[in-house]
Amino acid sequence: MKGKTMRNRFKSPILLIAVFLIVYPAAALAKDNETETKKGCIKATINAIQMEIEAYGLRLKAAARGVGPAGNAEKFKKRISALKSELKEFRNIKPENYALSPEKGREGKLDIFDRLQEIGPIRPPEKKEISIFADRRCREGSILDVEEMTRSGPFYHVAGVVNDDYSRITPNNAYKLTIYLVYKRDYFGFIPDYYVYIERIQKTPSSGVRPASWRHSAEELCRVREPVSIFPGGQR
Repeated sequence: MKGKTMRNRFKSPILLIAVFLIVYPAAALAKDNETETKKGCIKATINAIQMEIEAYGLRLKAAARGVGPAGNAEKFKKRISALKSELKEFRNIKPENYALSPEKGREGKLDIFDRLQEIGPIRPPEKKEISIFADRRCREGSILDVEEMTRSGPFYHVAGVVNDDYSRITPNNAYKLTIYLVYKRDYFGFIPDYYVYIERIQKTPSSGVRPASWRHSAEELCRVREPVSIFPGGQR
């Protein structure tokens, strides 16, 4: 009886150690993955702001030549100034101070109408699962060819990808992506138009041709929306 009691005493610490050795590495890995996602979202937001500054710089030059309504030049100058303030802020944000999910008790508090009206950084970023077909090489600024995309969106501009590896998305292939909406673009009406960070890439079966059921390609919609490109590399 005494020997059995001693064995039971030894079992408990061993069991606790075994549980710790299993649980701790998994928790540490999850923490590391979360930190990397935060870093990716922050970097993508910085890239998004820089692309917006470039786009508004081109608009400002056009306004200075007399293109568009009077007062546009001043409006664009103010927007560029605001963008530069955002850029400074995000260059100084540390991952531990960047939230990937709403604060406890604030889940679902943001009205969808407010979300559609807002432009600028999305805090916290919105996570989504989407299906795309890549009809060209993916790079910073590319518009993702999303399955449900119409002339009213949604439009997702790539501002970053996991490990900065754009080569994982190749032409004439279909993918399922996990993305984070990190920045709402300034576009008319309530059309959803965002910069995104691609966190996860999963290749899916494809014939190598964009499905006929997909009504529009990103390239077609770009031609309809903005004949004069204000986007790096002619992406938009």
